[in-house]
Amino acid sequence: MYHDSLYLNTERTENVPREILGKNRSSVKLAVARLKAGEVSLFPDFTYLSEILDPGDLLLFNDSLMLPSALWARESSSGKICRIHVGQPIDHGKYLAEIRPRSEFGAPWNKGEFSILNTEIIANVVERNREFPRYVEMTFPNLIDDMQKFLLRNGSPIFYEGITKAFDYSYYKNIFQTKLGSSEYPSASRPFSTEIINKTVKEGVHISTITLHCNLASLERAEFEKSDVLLPEIYDVGGDTIENIENAVASGNRVIAVGTTVARAIISAVSGGKLRSSSGVTRLKIGPDTDVFPLSGIITGVHDTDSSHHDLLSAFVGDQISMPLNRIVSTFGLDGHEFGDSVAII
Repeated sequence: MYHDSLYLNTERTENVPREILGKNRSSVKLAVARLKAGEVSLFPDFTYLSEILDPGDLLLFNDSLMLPSALWARESSSGKICRIHVGQPIDHGKYLAEIRPRSEFGAPWNKGEFSILNTEIIANVVERNREFPRYVEMTFPNLIDDMQKFLLRNGSPIFYEGITKAFDYSYYKNIFQTKLGSSEYPSASRPFSTEIINKTVKEGVHISTITLHCNLASLERAEFEKSDVLLPEIYDVGGDTIENIENAVASGNRVIAVGTTVARAIISAVSGGKLRSSSGVTRLKIGPDTDVFPLSGIITGVHDTDSSHHDLLSAFVGDQISMPLNRIVSTFGLDGHEFGDSVAII
């Protein structure tokens, strides 16, 4: 499949915010797959975005702001230090969570009490998540404060083994993200600077937003292939955005999702072939056979081929095009999600 060519370069350098390297957020490569033309091109940085957009195009952004959702903790019986990744609420007082490192706290480990470091707060594992056993369900019985406020005071951004540390929280914010709620970073819009937005709007590109609060990490293939659904995520697609999409479609213009989260929210809002104002919880699983109407393209980061994000992107490509996969990856040398390069499928 052609879309395999757009993902991780296994010899890439460490994935860090470009600002740490003395550059700006837009200093990422932009690989562009033009489906009708059957070709892929590479731009040296994201400021070339205007080269691939047309007047009348509608860009859809996710306005969800990530919480610093990782808590350092000590497991009470063993004294082992770990990170608790706090996901979306399951019901009142209970949260989806993952405990890292997985080498010590993965299956079949099941129960435990944890002390959140530098606080008096206790976290208890209630049970392992039945759908996806990598995760547990946790309560914080003596937490009186609102969880969002607690995380803002005591949490740090979630990070995984591919990154050596959590970067400063400021690196995980951008100009569109205003609504606190994501557990992990909806990062596709990160390279968009104020200058790029102003330029594209001046050239006739339209902008609208949706909300989708990201749950914990993209599932691995061995996990999501066994299920017809993904982890639940709260979303909202409002009436103004619906109107903007309908106007773009009626005018024959493209509707381009900025991020897999946007695609998931928009497709979740389609019912009976019609896009409707919609809010709630989605568990939608998107794959090669999913109809992506009304979307005609996507701008996203570089995702691992074993992730559910990868299968979502395959819905935009289908069987329209075939390319020599490994050569494209090695030639482009794309850096991966979350601070790496960008890919546009249009």
